This record gives sequence, C-alpha cells and structure tokens, in this order.
Amino acid sequence: MRVPGRWGRTTLHPRTVGKFSSPIPLGVPPIALDSAAFAKEKSSFMQQIQYTQSQSPLKRKQIKILQCRIPIHHYGRLNKENVNRKDEVYFEIGKKKLADMADDINAIRELAVQATNMEKNEDALKLWEKLLSLNAHPKVISETYINMATIYNRIGNYQDALEAAKKAVENAPDLKEARYNYAVAELHSGDLNKTITVLENLLSEVPDYPPARFILAAAYCCTADKETGFMGLNELKATPLGPFLVYSCAELAKGLITAKRHEHALKILSSVIECEIINTEIMNLFAECIRFREEADNAVKNSRQVSFDNPSYEIENLRQY
Repeated sequence: MRVPGRWGRTTLHPRTVGKFSSPIPLGVPPIALDSAAFAKEKSSFMQQIQYTQSQSPLKRKQIKILQCRIPIHHYGRLNKENVNRKDEVYFEIGKKKLADMADDINAIRELAVQATNMEKNEDALKLWEKLLSLNAHPKVISETYINMATIYNRIGNYQDALEAAKKAVENAPDLKEARYNYAVAELHSGDLNKTITVLENLLSEVPDYPPARFILAAAYCCTADKETGFMGLNELKATPLGPFLVYSCAELAKGLITAKRHEHALKILSSVIECEIINTEIMNLFAECIRFREEADNAVKNSRQVSFDNPSYEIENLRQY
C-alpha cells in the first residue's frame, strides 16, 4: 500500500521487499525475495529482464551471502527524474511482455499496477477493466476494484469510485483494504454515518490499522462528537507515524475540496490545527476553505434580495458543500 502518511487512498502494489518487511499484499507478486547490499565489486551483476534477482549469479560465483539485522530495501526514490525515466522503461518492457503473454492474468495485473503507480490513469483503467473480463479469482477481482476506486478518486470521479469500492467489498468482504477504501469513498460522497460504521466494524476486527484509525478520527471531526476525533488524532500523533499526519491531513482535505465537501474539509482542518498538526499547506488549505465559506455566505445573502423579485429562485443551489 501507499507509504505511511498517504492515507487518503489505498493502492495495492509490489514495492515491499526484504526479509524483515511485512507480508506482501494479497495477489501481488514480490519484486524479490531478499534485498541485497554489495561491496564495490565489478563482477557482481543482476539477473532477469525486469525484477532484480541476485542470489543465483552470486551462488554461481561462490560468493557467500550473509544475513543482515538491518532491513535493506530499494524503496528510496531520491532522484525523481531518474525514477520516472526508469518507470517508463519498465512500463514499456511490461507492455512487450503482455503482448507475448496475451490474456495472462499475472502479466495484466503487473502492468496495471505499474500504470496505476505511474498515474497513467487511462492506461491503468483499461488494464484493470481487461482483468475484470477474465475469469479471475474473487480476491483478484476485489484488488482490481480497489485500484479502480483509487484511480476514479484521483481523477475526481467520486460516484464511480464509490461504486468500484462497493464491488471490491462484495467480492472480498474480509479484505481490510476493500473495506477501508469503501469507507474513504463514502466520506468523499458525504455519508459520515456509513464511513464511521464501516471503520468501527473494521477496527473491531483489525485494531492495528493506522490508515483506518486516521480516517475514522477525521470523520468524527465532522460530526457533533468532535472529542472522539480529537482523541483519535492525538493518539496517532503520539505514535511513530505522527510526523506524517500533516501530509495525510493535507491530502485528505484536498480530496474533499475537489469532491465539493468544503465544510467537511474545513472541520477536519480546524481539528488538526487545534491538535497542533500544522504545516504551511494545512494553513493554506484552511484559508481556502474559509474563503469558500465566506463567498458562499455572501452569495446566499445576495440571492435573498433576488428571491423577492423571483420567488422560484433556488437559493439552495448556490451552496456547494
């Protein structure tokens, strides 16, 4: 799933590697069984066209492989330009691989995951839709709908995101990511009660699920029970994930603003500021929501004068919360 802190959405993808990492998400092939660190050795080399596997060539050269107590992985993405270039190369390799393998479910899913991570939204949706046309396992179908919901959310198609999230739960009701994504979709659709109910039930079964705890706290901040929301935010703030909360809050608020849920975004931002979860982006988003509220209130005031002359004028349509 996405890195800690990016909790507005969930995307399953094969990035977790290393003996000391958590299990790889269901249905997603691993990049490698182990991570590796090398001394400066010119004769060392990697094997296979796409995913790096070094054990076999090292064994052939009779180089001893040692275990390390420090987790090592290649998740770091420091040079964005180089990473993007590499991703494009891998994507083209994946397309050629798929052309050779036709309707192979694993090949389609692998390329769909790449396209989703690269935000090639149109390509990704076509690949996920192709996967749905095949006779895949219900867990794979649920994963497909989870990723489609993520893409629809990303492009601002919230109704389709909600429908995809519902189908993900229907196909795999025990998959926590499916239920989490459904709750997020309901929040963006404005249904706080469903959001809270889904997440309360999920956390009763999987209590150690920080993304769900974050969205639940945010949803409570939009209700009369703000104290429960404050408590949830402060509990997360006290964990090692606390420093990432500013990014999570900003991403969630931006999504809600795009979904025209300005009032929800404003209430969440007010709460996180009160909990001293603050950065420049949080304050800018808060100011944007305040401006929107003032503009909407002014529009309503002006419309009252218009309504005297035109009683059929629908004031409610001016409010876009």
